[in-house]
Amino acid sequence: MPNSRILLTTLSASPREAVYRYGGQLVAAFQSPVALIKLLPPDELPDKIIILCTEKLHNEQYLPVRDTLLEYYEQISNSIGKLKAVDICEVLIPDGITADELWQILAKVLQSIPSKCELILDVTHGYRSFPFLYFTAALFLKALHEVEIKAVYYSMIDTNLPEKPIIDLSLLLDMVEWFYATRIFRQTGQASPLCELLHPFEEYPPGLKSEEEYRAYGLVKDIRKSLESVSAAYAQALPLELGNEAEKLLQKIVGPIPGHVVQKIPLADQLFASVQSFAQPFAFTTINTIKEKKQKRITLTQTELERQATIIDSYLEQGYINYALGMIREWMVSCAIWNQNSGTGSHSAEWLVMEKRNEFEDKLSYLTSIYQASERDSHINILSPEQCWLSGKWDFLSQKRNQLAHHGFAHGNVLQSAENMQEIRTMWAELKEYMTSPAHWNLSIASGQGTLLISPLGLSKGLLFSALSHFNPNRLCIVTSATSADSLKEIAETANWSGTQTLYIMKDPFTGFDEAEAVFKAFQSSILSAEQIVINITGGTTAMQHVIQQVARRIERFGKDMQLYAFADRRSPDEQRENPYVLGEIISLNQDH
Repeated sequence: MPNSRILLTTLSASPREAVYRYGGQLVAAFQSPVALIKLLPPDELPDKIIILCTEKLHNEQYLPVRDTLLEYYEQISNSIGKLKAVDICEVLIPDGITADELWQILAKVLQSIPSKCELILDVTHGYRSFPFLYFTAALFLKALHEVEIKAVYYSMIDTNLPEKPIIDLSLLLDMVEWFYATRIFRQTGQASPLCELLHPFEEYPPGLKSEEEYRAYGLVKDIRKSLESVSAAYAQALPLELGNEAEKLLQKIVGPIPGHVVQKIPLADQLFASVQSFAQPFAFTTINTIKEKKQKRITLTQTELERQATIIDSYLEQGYINYALGMIREWMVSCAIWNQNSGTGSHSAEWLVMEKRNEFEDKLSYLTSIYQASERDSHINILSPEQCWLSGKWDFLSQKRNQLAHHGFAHGNVLQSAENMQEIRTMWAELKEYMTSPAHWNLSIASGQGTLLISPLGLSKGLLFSALSHFNPNRLCIVTSATSADSLKEIAETANWSGTQTLYIMKDPFTGFDEAEAVFKAFQSSILSAEQIVINITGGTTAMQHVIQQVARRIERFGKDMQLYAFADRRSPDEQRENPYVLGEIISLNQDH
């Protein structure tokens, strides 16, 4: 069932007979809405006419106009048949001479128009404020009640012309719609309202003849699709895809605007220029492109980092803090890679390879671990002031990003206050300021001093004895049980070893496979302070050996000088128990790592 079509109008308090013209037709009438109804084609006539009436209009004009309109509808129905009977009613309103009365009129108008109808406005009569009132109501109804504005008519009865033209002012409403849609795109990156307005301009009308006309409609379709792609890339916080799609959009709107668009869209050139001003800062330069969906050939340069920074600035300005934090973290990884190359950039997609990015992310995390450890232990002093600066930024911003990445489900209240937002903006400004300072992105860490041995210790004393005897480390970190820990003093004395030692007593020596993180934290200061790390994986329970290997993998990712070994004693178990302190066979495992 089609939606109802309604005419909303008011009347002249002092009507006079005049000849009205619309669409090449003429008609004589004593009121503008009467002329309008008589000039509209039968298939465009409203099903309902709502007349806004003050007390004076109700008493003097309403009934004559209603009767005239009813009589006309009856005549048309008799002549063409199948014309639905019209519903004519009045809505009583105040005179509208004060602000309060105008608000009352607006409320009555909004209450009288049902949702999802087709609305025709006649703005000819009433005080000069009435057209503004009508337009306000029309915009409200269209935006919130899904009302379709079919036309906005105005009869020019005050002209000296013998025939009073009736004109359609819908273009003014269209202008508001276009301005609003363009503003939404510029402020939020959302192109849906703009694309909806463009869609009718890509549909080929009947009668097209030239190839040039077909291309004009096809270009509008291409522009609309590019707008959708730019909007999607922006909404999904994909800076590389956004750069590519923005560049494609700019290429499509750089030329002349199609003629059929200029004819219908108000100030089309300025609207397209506004769209261009949004996309331009985000677009790739000509040297960068994404040729295929999974093939990115983007050169990492200072210009590219600045382009991505502009996108982050936009998210921060709009309050999209989750997008901004996610991008800032990736930007820091890219900036570290670029600075490692002395600012020359990478002329391939190496910086986009996940293994490469993971490597630098691990380095930044390792740097932060050292920074945090140095905060707890003043003896760890191997970072430069610039590295401490970078570590603080990486730690703070990563924590904020991780909190929001889980949308608050994995944390307490993570809603960012105005103060937190400002702190994030301040840190981001500092990162941009030192973007081209290699010292602030230096991930190379001083090697430390001495040799550290990390080893499990179980009931077999000989394996740790062999490791101490072979390497004679400065520092020893042991994973053991409460029972086995008692033998450490004896083993050390027999091996004639007297360095510094750190023990981690496992909560469950047999099933504590999940204690690797706790072990790493217990040994962190020793690991960071050592120049060389030797790891023995033999001895103790299976859980102890598993934890040691997990710690080794963590150290390996950080790029520390690490050697992995196993020790073997080929004697029988009885011989080993009787005389444990015999130097075992050392087996290097470094080729496997």
